This record gives sequence, C-alpha cells and structure tokens, in this order.
Amino acid sequence: MPMRVVVSIGGSILAPDLDAGRVAGHAEVIGSLADEGCEIGIVVGGGGVAREYIDTARQLDANEVQLDQLGIDVTRINARLLISALEADVKPTPATDYDTAGDALRRGDISVMGGITAGQTTDAVAAAFAEYIDADCSSTRRAPTASTMPTRTSTPRRSNTRRCRRPNSST
Repeated sequence: MPMRVVVSIGGSILAPDLDAGRVAGHAEVIGSLADEGCEIGIVVGGGGVAREYIDTARQLDANEVQLDQLGIDVTRINARLLISALEADVKPTPATDYDTAGDALRRGDISVMGGITAGQTTDAVAAAFAEYIDADCSSTRRAPTASTMPTRTSTPRRSNTRRCRRPNSST
C-alpha cells in the first residue's frame, strides 16, 4: 500500500518572491515523491503576500472574517501557482474542502489546496486533512527539499498520523 503524505508549504517558503525556478524546485521534489509511489496532499499557505493584503484591509476597517477570506484567497492563488509547476497527475484547481481533496487522492491525483475556512490556519488545514485521509505522515514545518524528503517516524502523533521525519533528523 502506498504511503499517504500531507505536506504544508508556507507561502513564504513557496514564493517569498515570484521566482519560477523556486516553485519548479518544490514541484520537482513533490513529483519525485509521487514517482516513488506516495499519495500526496499539499496545503499551501499565503505567506507575506497574504499578510500584506490583510494588513491593508485592516487599515480599511475590514472585519476579521473579511480578513481571513483575503488570506484564504491568497493561499489558493499560491496553490494554483504550484499546480501550474507540477507535471504529475494533479487536479487542475485547488480543492476547497476536505471531501474534494480526498476524492482527488482516491483518483490517484496529487491533491493541492489552500485555506478552507475563516479562523483556521493552513497548518491546521493540513493537520485536519491528514486526519481526514488517514495519512501515514504529515509535515507542517517547511517544504521538503531533495535532501530532506519525509520518512516515516516510529512515534505516532495524538491521532494515528505520524509526523514525517527527515533523514538524519530527530524530529
């Protein structure tokens, strides 16, 4: 049975600036995990761009739900950016709920999503998605690189989802 992995990639990790090479590099690592037979769910954050929009909207007296919606929109733009770089089977639009994201995985696609609902960070979305799909491991610290691909740990988290551990790492 393939390893099911959820990775949360912060917007500031994926695209601190709009650099196609950087985004392509993340997509390459994700593609290599898919090539190894992993089922992959990805949650992308909004990063600095989302914070800039939120700060500006706050100055314009937007309420907290409106601020969260702006942040969610930016996470989905970042998710679309990553989708455009992925060469493997991937749903062409970001999933907007757990059911849609889970269905994509069951079809054999890489599932990419951003934020889901106001008041929830994308790290929380990734943790909930990992629980929803019964992932073997999840990583919410940073995006993997070629030298730090996730591996299964022996210590389960509170749920039965295991935290990914990078080779030669104690976390």
